[in-house]
Amino acid sequence: MTGYILAATQKFQALVTHDKQNFHDLKLMHRLARKEFGPMATGIMGVSRRQLEDLENILDRLKTKRNLFKALTCSFIFQDVGRVPELREKYKKEINPADFAGAGAYILEKEKIGKRYGLNGASTDYLIFLVANHDLLHHTIKGEVSFSAMSSIVVKQDRELLDAFIITTFIMMGAIREDLMLEDLALWIFKTRAVCHGVIDGKTTLQKQLERVVTKRGGLFYALAQYQEKGLPKGVTPSEYLATKTWKSLDRTELLRAGRMILATERIFRLRGIRYAEFRDLARLMMKVPLKYIHKKRRFHNVGFATFEKEVYEAFRIYKTLQSMQEGIRHFILEELIGDKVRIYGYEKVSGYLSYKNQIKLLLIGLLGTRKIRTDHHPISLNFLNISKTVEQRYEAINDFLDHIPSLEFWEDSSQLNHLFSAETGILLRKERHPNVLSVIFQSRVHIAQKIDHMSSINDLEQLKIYFHYSLDSLRNYPFFTEDYEILLEEAFERRMMEITDLILDRTQRQMDLVKDFEDLYNLLRDLSERSKNIGFSGEQEHRLNDLYEMRKNTLKREKLSEIEEILNSIGDVQELNHYWESTKWYLQGNRRFFGTEYELLIAQKFDAANARISPAQPEAFHTPIQ
Repeated sequence: MTGYILAATQKFQALVTHDKQNFHDLKLMHRLARKEFGPMATGIMGVSRRQLEDLENILDRLKTKRNLFKALTCSFIFQDVGRVPELREKYKKEINPADFAGAGAYILEKEKIGKRYGLNGASTDYLIFLVANHDLLHHTIKGEVSFSAMSSIVVKQDRELLDAFIITTFIMMGAIREDLMLEDLALWIFKTRAVCHGVIDGKTTLQKQLERVVTKRGGLFYALAQYQEKGLPKGVTPSEYLATKTWKSLDRTELLRAGRMILATERIFRLRGIRYAEFRDLARLMMKVPLKYIHKKRRFHNVGFATFEKEVYEAFRIYKTLQSMQEGIRHFILEELIGDKVRIYGYEKVSGYLSYKNQIKLLLIGLLGTRKIRTDHHPISLNFLNISKTVEQRYEAINDFLDHIPSLEFWEDSSQLNHLFSAETGILLRKERHPNVLSVIFQSRVHIAQKIDHMSSINDLEQLKIYFHYSLDSLRNYPFFTEDYEILLEEAFERRMMEITDLILDRTQRQMDLVKDFEDLYNLLRDLSERSKNIGFSGEQEHRLNDLYEMRKNTLKREKLSEIEEILNSIGDVQELNHYWESTKWYLQGNRRFFGTEYELLIAQKFDAANARISPAQPEAFHTPIQ
């Protein structure tokens, strides 16, 4: 988070000061250019100089809007406040777990951060708006959010606020990763800005602009369908065929319906990380137009042929997978992706580990689940972020689970889908506390959390070892990846074993406190020391055991010394003193190995002092040699 904030503020400063050299990491962008276009490439990737100048001019105008400019500046510091763990925990019942930007805006308002940093009411409102929407275009580019969601920006009817939003988008994407913001993408964003300005100025509407895009795609769909049925007219090239206006004469309703389906198909491409390939490229490819010619006609600035080729064929495989599905299922998926009905988070990473059929099947499950929880017209958040955290380790098990479930079952039998809301293993659907949020989770049959919880309840060391080895063997026999589970289990075992051995030491300490005899104390230590390897004492615990023994032994020595001093103080004649010395001498000799001769000499001195007190005139009458 800190690295992102520093990168964002550095880019913002570069734009404000017109320092074009520091907007990009020029060395990195040159390396990317050579990677994309070959070792002879001399330029750089990224936003062009002309585009940077346009951004600088926008910022120069925004500087005159004091409240907005201050909010824009602060937004780069507070954009990720919705990711701070402590604040997410504090407001977990109120924030959307998948929407970090929305969570950030909510936290800004609740924590009164604008006021704490000297922003007035207008600046605070701007700040909350910019933080809430700073990643909107990024999610749109990734297909996670429909372009229709831009209505939340233009509805403000504020050109300067829109421009601040555009600046935020440029800087945010470049700060996440330098190669995200390329010239071709920047062109699309500037076109989006122009469209939104037109909407704000009343020259057009967002709906009209979307219909224009949709109509073109609907025409492409019917052109391809007719080509697949009849082939090309004689003497007509594919480009000439697609450029004809024949498709405009078709029924507008049908064109719009087909176009929306194609736009939804392209959204799936974006969800899969395909940024530049479009349906028009697939149409030309299916009409046997050479791919290099298609790439040339697209006139990319920063997208080399190899990248474009990879994206087109990936999109083509997804398209074929969609076409192979039952028509009703396919149409349902696409219709759900039209407009701003559902916002999807974390799908790109998860789907990258799945087969093509399972990518679509997982999306189908999620979309069917959203239909179950929809209660109003607000967009539903479909959250794959949880499963994306473990997909790298669990993808084999996830693919296996999806392989064994036909899509038709979910489509025709609602009980199959209902089961996912209550199941304990496999793909699970969970409605979050926040309204209109559905999380897709994968829980393997291993149930490692339950194993660890059970292990923490075991108090007998032998039972713990038996359960640990049994569980470890079951993990190793599981057909899918479990090494991370094994590590967690081993850590839990070692932790519990340490707790149990600490309990054993605590019990030993209580036993030692009851022992009054040096011999018994030593036997207790010896018995536990002999068993320490089997018990599993750590080196630190073995030291603690020895310390407990020494402490109790010293206590017994002090108690014995106090006992002897008390008796000596009560003795009044030499004969009684000699009698007591004889019994004490044998006790000292019998326990010499436990406390050594220094202790014996100390006690002998106590007897000598008592003798001097009793018979000062005849000290030679008492002797304390210890043999």
